[in-house]
Amino acid sequence: MGLKIDVDALPSSLQQALRQGRVNLDDAAVTLDLLRLNAVVGVTGFFDAKRNLASIGIQCALCHSTVDDSLAPGVGHRLDAWANRDLDVGAIVAPSPDLSAVASLLGVDDPTVRKVLASWGPGRFDAELFLDGEPFTPDGKSASSLIPPAFGLAGVNLHTHVSPTFTEPGWNLHTPDEPCINDFEANRAPDRRYRTSPLRGLWTHEKGGFYHDGRFATLRDVVDHYNAHFRLQLSDAEAGDLVEYLKSL
Repeated sequence: MGLKIDVDALPSSLQQALRQGRVNLDDAAVTLDLLRLNAVVGVTGFFDAKRNLASIGIQCALCHSTVDDSLAPGVGHRLDAWANRDLDVGAIVAPSPDLSAVASLLGVDDPTVRKVLASWGPGRFDAELFLDGEPFTPDGKSASSLIPPAFGLAGVNLHTHVSPTFTEPGWNLHTPDEPCINDFEANRAPDRRYRTSPLRGLWTHEKGGFYHDGRFATLRDVVDHYNAHFRLQLSDAEAGDLVEYLKSL
């Protein structure tokens, strides 16, 4: 389901067992052991006196941190502020035995709720679903958005477009016409605007795509979009140079 394991929280014996492929990470008992070690990024297990799991808490790091896979896939040193584009939120929620509260809120039946959750896929989430009940876009695609990185989130408070926040100066909310994209997701927000994403760590979007829904697969696709939309007349070489500069931030 895309959970990540912090290698620095693991004893050396367990690290060695992982290297040798002697640990079944799909085993629930192993998951409990990892929670006891506080090794699951963004998840905290609370255990009773008999070491039975009593409850679970989650932190921002569940979605907005990952690992460098240095020991094994999904196991490595933490990369905080990177989006976890492997995290399958829908698959985590869907096995819940009782989703009636969500079904009642949305005015649909239980199978419909589970169908929507299954439509999200890894690295995506739809917080607005619980506000407007819109599970799909007008063209039938999932209405979920990509989990964003957390670099430069000071930009939410309209800080300047300089290091270390790398966000737009002044008012960084825009109508859909300004970036020349559809208005579906903007219309789900009270101000009907899109927020400029901070440029810090922009290269981390290369897994999953760019913009809120990943509509542009590469950073070059984004540059080409703006080059055409604003008639910037960038040459192929100039567009390439701009991409490399953005990757360096």
